[in-house]
Amino acid sequence: MFQNKYLFTLFMLILELTGIMVLFPAQAVKESVATEKKEIIELMGRESATEIYTFAKENYESLVIESGAYHAVYRFFVPTEEQKRASKGMEQLGTREGWFDWVTERIEVCCLVFYEFLVRIGTIKVWFPYMLILIIPAIGSGILERKVKQSNFDYSSPLIAKAAFNLMIYGLLAFVMLVFLPVPFPPVMVPILMLAMCLLVGHAIGNIQKRL
Repeated sequence: MFQNKYLFTLFMLILELTGIMVLFPAQAVKESVATEKKEIIELMGRESATEIYTFAKENYESLVIESGAYHAVYRFFVPTEEQKRASKGMEQLGTREGWFDWVTERIEVCCLVFYEFLVRIGTIKVWFPYMLILIIPAIGSGILERKVKQSNFDYSSPLIAKAAFNLMIYGLLAFVMLVFLPVPFPPVMVPILMLAMCLLVGHAIGNIQKRL
């Protein structure tokens, strides 16, 4: 059905977000946010945690609250009391069936998931300078390995290069799926993924087919 892995990932991401918005209870997402915050403080310390949550809060308020997005979405699905009273004979429609309560909870879940996503972006932002420290020697090591193979006629494996490149792509696509999942995301996964990416970059560069 899907020839392109990026289209497949996009399809799965849409499916994942739809499932979250429809099925996940707000309380479960709140507990996930609280658990993840505790893990971030324990692993990274209060100073880094403050930086991460300040980043998440400021961007959440800017993009969701101050932009008017939350109010617009809420008012689109949930009428005001004045609008209910103006609907003669249908004042209790939606309220009696629990529709508006369900929609309100779904909007809350969407907001919580987006906030948790921003927390994870903030976590990546804090770790990113360390990735630069790792990626430079990884690239240098790969280039050096390739130069050695060029000089002594050692075998450069296109299979290893392709496998390393594919692992990087699939790893990043899987990570995109994970950052939206409303379950506690271990913050230690970020540096582990970064280290793995740096090692794969080195292997990929070191096995690029040589040209003499």
